[in-house]
Amino acid sequence: FSLNLSGGTTPCNSATPTVTAENNCTVTVTFSPTSTGTKNATLAIASNDLSDATVSVSMSGTGTAIPVPQIAVTDSVAPIDDHQIPFGNVTQNNTSDQTVTVTNNGNADLDIGTINSPSAPFSIPTGDCSGKTIATAGSCTLTVHFAPTAVGTFNDSFDIPSDDPDVPTITVSLSGTGTPVPVPDITVIDSIAPNDDQQMPFGDITQGVNSPAQTVTISNTGNAVLTVTSIQIAGADPGQFNLNLNGGTTPC
Repeated sequence: FSLNLSGGTTPCNSATPTVTAENNCTVTVTFSPTSTGTKNATLAIASNDLSDATVSVSMSGTGTAIPVPQIAVTDSVAPIDDHQIPFGNVTQNNTSDQTVTVTNNGNADLDIGTINSPSAPFSIPTGDCSGKTIATAGSCTLTVHFAPTAVGTFNDSFDIPSDDPDVPTITVSLSGTGTPVPVPDITVIDSIAPNDDQQMPFGDITQGVNSPAQTVTISNTGNAVLTVTSIQIAGADPGQFNLNLNGGTTPC
């Protein structure tokens, strides 16, 4: 508490003023807590009043904490509060998006600084957080984009600066892997050894007699759908061979 003897409309200007009959003088008191908690004091006014030699004015007040902002950053990949965004595997030339949320858990406005975008293949295409003021209990969001144009592992990060006195900068780490574009891979084998040479010698067969049927197996060893556009007999003597598309154990 601070006493100002020259305060008010008719200042006393002294700790021992003389007040004439039917007049008054004024002082002012200011409460300026330097710590939190309840504070108490007494303003004691002593005079030559024979019946009330000392008048005591009780004063009290409560010091509260200085309002401060408090930043909290979460994202859409669990655990949401570790400031890490692992995008995992993303196919080359495809994209994946994750969301970052900035919240003010303090009791004063939170001012966000400029948020610079990370390097390719990461980017921040959308968001309303950079340079924004967030009120108490308010929040803003931004989108982080991962678009690998090559195969490999990528790592980067970006900073979220603010006026939080305890945590002025939060760094969000990014990681992701570009994987190859899925492609089909045809493999053809037959029932005559060696079965992977793509040759089928039927040998000598008597005219007018059908040879034992031989099987051709078409397999897809790739990681995308294989579409066969044609199966037919060609060459010098196509009429001498019979094709059965419903033959074998897994007919085409």
